[in-house]
Amino acid sequence: MKVTSAPHFRRAGMPSAFTLMELMVVLALIGILSAVLLPEMRGSLEEVQLRSNARKLAEACDVAFSRAVATGRTLHLEWDRTRGTYRVVQDPEESPSRRGANAGSRTDGPIDFPGATGTIDPRITVDLHRLSSVSSGGSRAEGRRPAASSSAEPQPAAGAPATTIEFRPDGTADASEFVLQDRAGFRLALRLNPITSRMRITELPRL
Repeated sequence: MKVTSAPHFRRAGMPSAFTLMELMVVLALIGILSAVLLPEMRGSLEEVQLRSNARKLAEACDVAFSRAVATGRTLHLEWDRTRGTYRVVQDPEESPSRRGANAGSRTDGPIDFPGATGTIDPRITVDLHRLSSVSSGGSRAEGRRPAASSSAEPQPAAGAPATTIEFRPDGTADASEFVLQDRAGFRLALRLNPITSRMRITELPRL
């Protein structure tokens, strides 16, 4: 017995396909939406990448702070702008060669702890600056530990680039600031409070 497929019925007056005009309208809408959305999506992705690298530096500062307090020794966060790398290292003044044979297991070089070393994306520009702490009396002490009673906010010190941040066992650190910028002009500032060693991330005006 011969089996035939059911016939496809079509309503009277209904076109069997899209017309050329309809296709042109759809393509025009796709082009307009792409022109509007793609730049925004690109900016969002670059901003996400910028924030991701900022969190890596903030994490390294947290590691240096917590390990300095836990171990009772001074640590440094070293920033290599040329290579785009950072690492947390022990203060050379507390190395066994400086402290003598009774220094225990303390060694030079980067500490072996998650987040203590890393590399920043080469598309991100990072600058480290030393800040100046202005006391309530108006005195300025750059790179020094402020008095515990001082409530002054560290202010940027123009022309004061740095390559290291010192974290001390008492929980204090050098007043410093990282400024990150991507190729699209998005910028973030990571300001380190010298009294609490806590990092605050703020958005800067886009260039």
